[in-house]
Amino acid sequence: MRRLGRVIAFTGRRKLIVKSRFTPSLGASIYDRSGIKIGSVFDIFGSVKEPYVSISLDKGVEGASLVNCEVFVDVKKAKVRGRDG
Repeated sequence: MRRLGRVIAFTGRRKLIVKSRFTPSLGASIYDRSGIKIGSVFDIFGSVKEPYVSISLDKGVEGASLVNCEVFVDVKKAKVRGRDG
């Protein structure tokens, strides 16, 4: 796993916003410091040098408690959405 960044906001629509150090793959699994899966990459926006990542939370995960926490991405297990070919 690789450190993605620090959670800066919880949107209330079951999404977290993370200021990232790099651009992860869409659909990549996101974990907290304990190694528990909390969600997946939903969207990436902002500049190339300083991207922001929107994380769609899994059911049962309390997003407000994750603000200011570091999150990690599994760079090996990204689910790519879209058409084949």
